[in-house]
Amino acid sequence: MKLIKIVFLNLIIFFVAIEILSSTAYWYKTGGFFYTRDQNEKTLVAQDKKDLSGNLFKHLTVLFHPFFGYVEKGIPGLTNNHGFRNYKPEGQCCDLPYIPGKNEIVIGVFGGSVAGSFGQWIRWRSHFRKILETYPQFKGKKLTFLNFAIGGYRQPQQLMILTYYKMLNQKLDVVLNIDGFNEMVTAFHNSQMQHDISHPATDVWFNMARFLEQVNMRGGDGTDVMASYHKWRSVSAKRSARRCSLASCWVFNKAKDWYHTRQNLSITSLNKKTWRDRSHFFLTEKRKNRNPDLNLVFDHKDVEALMKRQSFIWQSASQSMHKIAKDIGALYVQIIQPSILYSVDRVIPTKKKKHGREYLLGPLKSGYDKIRGSVPKMRKKDILVYDASGVFDSATEHVYTDDCCHYNEKGQVIFSDFIAKSLADAMKKTQWKPVE
Repeated sequence: MKLIKIVFLNLIIFFVAIEILSSTAYWYKTGGFFYTRDQNEKTLVAQDKKDLSGNLFKHLTVLFHPFFGYVEKGIPGLTNNHGFRNYKPEGQCCDLPYIPGKNEIVIGVFGGSVAGSFGQWIRWRSHFRKILETYPQFKGKKLTFLNFAIGGYRQPQQLMILTYYKMLNQKLDVVLNIDGFNEMVTAFHNSQMQHDISHPATDVWFNMARFLEQVNMRGGDGTDVMASYHKWRSVSAKRSARRCSLASCWVFNKAKDWYHTRQNLSITSLNKKTWRDRSHFFLTEKRKNRNPDLNLVFDHKDVEALMKRQSFIWQSASQSMHKIAKDIGALYVQIIQPSILYSVDRVIPTKKKKHGREYLLGPLKSGYDKIRGSVPKMRKKDILVYDASGVFDSATEHVYTDDCCHYNEKGQVIFSDFIAKSLADAMKKTQWKPVE
């Protein structure tokens, strides 16, 4: 009996020690306490949906587009006929090309997810519209906002879209381009994959292609099937870890996740070259140009050279959009968007101590510094660029919905106020009036 008690006591001590160590591991990994973590079912379901991709684009909720790279799938009440979100509470708007009525001002919003969410927010909320209606150029006019922005878009996608709709004779009175973040981040990510930095984002366009070619990749020696197996096992382990009631259960499943993830990566890295040989979507291979200023494929470790080239591409695309807008009688206004990962005068704390994006701080610092530094030169060419990268420095409330670049309701209000003032300044500087 005494032996049983000793064994039982040691098992309890062992279990408690394992839980303490596991809880410590959880705290080290996440910065939080395991037993107070979010166990909300909606949160768990939302996280489950992200497991296979990390973002919505790898689930093929977007379609390949012959000119823009990709657009969203047509969903009634959500997207228009060309795959852009232009919905509002009272109904969907607007199929393209859109024909405005008399005394109607059309403002096109271009850019990535930040621009897209802003383009939807100004349709759902009256704040921005009410400010614009006080401007003399818009008094007595109906304001219509057309959203040409989709998550992941970056230059020259905005330029391609504006060029296309000019060809279709789409009337635009104001071209509002909100960008800066995706240009730099995508250039860095593309360079990691040894892809052309001017091409669409690898984590969107390229992963769509990989998804579509899974059948093709299952040929050969079957290693791609093994990679898929380890991918699914990794996903299963992630989901199990989130539903654990004990820290030791969480550690066990995270260890399984780690193992299967490493196995998947080892297979895909070994098979990378043969996969590219079979792919119909692989972007250009690394080829050095004799003139380094014309290179489009970089070593991602050479951040300064990479961001210098990307900054030039951004400026060139902006200049072309300005010329096209001028040609159709539209006012071109460009906004450099703020991000929690880039600081101007104030470092805004992230929600999570470890958010997984620390590796972007260096590239963004280099990239943002370069595009912000180019603003005076661009203004000399009459390109009206407004730097909003420090617009949240004086905010007293948290304005981000994530540890990246997207804004909550308070953030949207501050951001829209800045854009409204920038638009007023642009109209004053150019003496712009809508074409009747």
